Amino acid sequence: HTLARVGTICLDTTGTITEGKMKVEQVYYLSRKFDKKQLDKIITSYISNSQDNNPTARAIRNKFSSIKRIHKADNIIPFSSDRKWGSVELNEVGTVFVGAPEILFDNPPKEVAKAQADGARVLVVAISDKKIDNHNIELPAKLQKLAVLEITDPIRSGAGETLDYLRSQNVDLKIISGDNPITVSKIAQKAGFSDYENYIDCSKVSNDDLADLATEVSIFGRVSPAQKKLIVQTLKEAGRTVAMTGDGVNDILALREADCSI
Repeated sequence: HTLARVGTICLDTTGTITEGKMKVEQVYYLSRKFDKKQLDKIITSYISNSQDNNPTARAIRNKFSSIKRIHKADNIIPFSSDRKWGSVELNEVGTVFVGAPEILFDNPPKEVAKAQADGARVLVVAISDKKIDNHNIELPAKLQKLAVLEITDPIRSGAGETLDYLRSQNVDLKIISGDNPITVSKIAQKAGFSDYENYIDCSKVSNDDLADLATEVSIFGRVSPAQKKLIVQTLKEAGRTVAMTGDGVNDILALREADCSI
């Protein structure tokens, strides 16, 4: 009965619009200090020691699975949907970070914008000689760029037809994603999402502004788990019956808040 009354559906991208079968399509090596072989070993050491097991982490493991010799690691900080980065201290190398380009750097490498414009998920690998305090986790002031990882995820077969059907039933569609909004917009366009240019970067707006924009904006990028919940709450307060799709821990708050969780 609740599903029949749904007027707004909030969609995640990974595993909903896309297949969730991520692949590292391209690696751009940017370091002057380390050569390609050394960088491959550093990235392998990071992902081998990391406990992350999301689709992105699995894609990176698959890409670098052939490299056997790795650096030993200490002080492993898992990737967080709130922070948008994780880190691992590698012996005799430094603290290696993998995360969202615009979170790690004010001016991300030029390779990032091109990949995002093509609809790819993009991560930057960076390094610092500073150690991370586990009780006060903060990014160091300066990071050195090591590499850019371009990750692709095929559009789910039939996604366009499904979106068309929902629109024909007067269902309002929103995309709520932790990815960069440009990437999400491009994926939405490829999937046949009609309002793909109507997006915001939620990492750059206050909660009050986000609540004001929730009913008008169609695509929300760089959303934190708490912001996902806030968007669903705001839509419900506006009189909408809201469904939410999700497949990860970062979706749980919004799934619990929604009228119908998928």
